[in-house]
Amino acid sequence: MNMFPTIRITKLSNGEYVAFVSDVVALFNRVPQATLTPFLTPLSDALVDLEKSYKLEQGNLLTKEIQTVDNRRDDAIKGIKKTASGYLYYFDAAMRSAAELIIRSLNKYNKNIDKMNYQEQTATVTSLLSDWANDTTLSNAIATLNFQAWQQELAAANTAFGSLYLDRVEDEAAKNLVPVSKQREAVSLIYKNLERKLTAYGEIDAATYLSLVNGLDGLIDKYNAL
Repeated sequence: MNMFPTIRITKLSNGEYVAFVSDVVALFNRVPQATLTPFLTPLSDALVDLEKSYKLEQGNLLTKEIQTVDNRRDDAIKGIKKTASGYLYYFDAAMRSAAELIIRSLNKYNKNIDKMNYQEQTATVTSLLSDWANDTTLSNAIATLNFQAWQQELAAANTAFGSLYLDRVEDEAAKNLVPVSKQREAVSLIYKNLERKLTAYGEIDAATYLSLVNGLDGLIDKYNAL
């Protein structure tokens, strides 16, 4: 005997379905019962692939975000070079010398670092920042020109880009996931098994499982009303 109303799963859109499974997992995690963990874990694992697939199907914004962060990094490189170039004409000899050192450190790798491909630029900027941090002559030149803020901005932009690029690589790998629509039948069977176990335990020990029973009942009513 099932104590729950039937969830009209086939009526839910993919987005609603993923949200329902997510809410169920969150409910069972919020009111944990060790007896149900073996039946909750498969649903939690299935939810990971469901959410990844749904995100991909909706079209993610990683490419646009990557371009934005890459532009930020390009702006930092161009800003450093142009600002340093201006100091080549400065009246103070120490400032002119420092500017020459910074420009040479940039040109050592490429006169157009900002035109490199994503991965090459990331590696080059990482090496450049290492030079500035570890070569005393260059770190002194940075200090002489008061370029610490530029240095920090370039480092932050490069780190942000690296992180987003890794996300995109992982995202590309995730494209091999099965579409949400083809996962639903198997995931629904896992959910139904969890629901049956809750029903069984709830009938044996109503007080212990009351919160979960009421919570799941409320979720089913909520999604049936959509």
